[in-house]
Amino acid sequence: MSSGGARPVCVLGVGRSGTSLAARALNVLGVDLGPEDTMLQASEINPKGFWEQREIIRLNQEVLLALGATPWQVVARPPGWEEAPELEPFRARIAELVERCFDGRRWGFKHPQTTLTLPLWRSVVGEFDHVICVRNPLEVIASIGEEAARRVGHPIDIWTHFTCEALRLTAGRRRMFVFYEDWSTDPKAVAWELACFVDGADDPAAASRAAAVFDPELHRQVASDVELAERDDMPVGARALHFLVRELAAAERRGHESARALQALAGRIDLADPPREAVR
Repeated sequence: MSSGGARPVCVLGVGRSGTSLAARALNVLGVDLGPEDTMLQASEINPKGFWEQREIIRLNQEVLLALGATPWQVVARPPGWEEAPELEPFRARIAELVERCFDGRRWGFKHPQTTLTLPLWRSVVGEFDHVICVRNPLEVIASIGEEAARRVGHPIDIWTHFTCEALRLTAGRRRMFVFYEDWSTDPKAVAWELACFVDGADDPAAASRAAAVFDPELHRQVASDVELAERDDMPVGARALHFLVRELAAAERRGHESARALQALAGRIDLADPPREAVR
C-alpha cells in the first residue's frame, strides 16, 4: 500500500544521531511527516522538535514488547518474522495509520526504533527510500548522557547494533547516508544531497531552507575521529564501524564495486562484538 505515487521515506538511526534534523530537512523539502498536532512535542532534549508521530512511537514500542525486546535491544528473529499471524493487529494498525495521517503527497516518518521494526512496516507499506543517520558514537553517548545511556545498556553496544541493523535491513535497497558531522562542515551540501535523493533538486530555494534547519548552537557535543580511534576502552569493532560506514557511503555514492564487500564486513562487526550486560 502507499498513500501516494512516490515511494515513502523512512529515516533510520540510533537516537541523538541527527534523525530529527534529517526528518525536518526532508519535511522542508516537501516530504509529508503527518499532522504536527499529533507529533511528540519539542523539549529541552530536542528544542527544535522530534518530528515523530506519537502513534508511531507507541506502535513501535508495542511491537518490540510483543517480540520480547526493549526499545533499545536488537533480538534475534527468524526470517519472515514480520508475517507472523500474531502480528496481524499491528499490520492493520500500520495500514490504518498511513491512510489517516498522510495525505497523498510523498510522505515519510522518523522514529529511531523503526530501525528494529522496519520489516513489519515494509510488509504493509512496501518499499521505502531510506535515510540513515550516523554520528560519531562519542558524540551520541555524550548527547544522551552517560548515566541515562547506561540505564538501557552499554551505549556503544546500542550504537553498534542500531547502526548494523540499519545497514543490514537496507542492503541492496535505495538509501542515503547522512553524517551529523557533515551538517557542521557544509549544511548546504547535505541539504542539496537530500533534495536530490527525494527528487527535489529542481527547487534550490527549498534546499537552502533545508540547510537552514541545522542550528550550529545545538551541536554541543563534539568529538573527533582521532578521539574515537584512540578510545581503547571501547570495542575495536564498534570504533572501526564508524570509519567503515564512511567508506561504504562513499563507495555507494561512486557506484564502486567495493561497496558490497564493505557492506558484508559491517555485518560481521556486529556479530564479532556480542552485547554485554548493562552497567548499573
